[in-house]
Amino acid sequence: MPGERDFGEHSPNYINRARFDLSPTQFNIAGIDEMREQTAERGAELRIIHIPYRQELQLKLRTAPVRDDWDAWRQAQPELCFFPQLPEDHYYDLRHPNTKGRDALSRYFVDWLEETPRGRLTTLFLTIEDL
Repeated sequence: MPGERDFGEHSPNYINRARFDLSPTQFNIAGIDEMREQTAERGAELRIIHIPYRQELQLKLRTAPVRDDWDAWRQAQPELCFFPQLPEDHYYDLRHPNTKGRDALSRYFVDWLEETPRGRLTTLFLTIEDL
């Protein structure tokens, strides 16, 4: 069975267009739609926080068309708040921040709660050759 850092198309983390689904019936998309309805009914303001994965995962396990479609979808979400891209050494694995990453995100989150900055879409600044 492939491990998390296996970067071939047989990795469970690999996503190409055939495995990429932003349809209304996709579990997470349906959940966001339900949250939108519930917050609107209650007069609350919905905020969705995007915390970027390690760039290595984004570059090696997402095809360029998927990254483009994902960027476009995120940009179109009015409730989405973009948290900063952590340095690569701030991750424990491909997704989860380590101690340095958790500290950085916690500090950002506290500031965000106080000021609610909207942030911006983080673009990749590494190339596959850099990794």
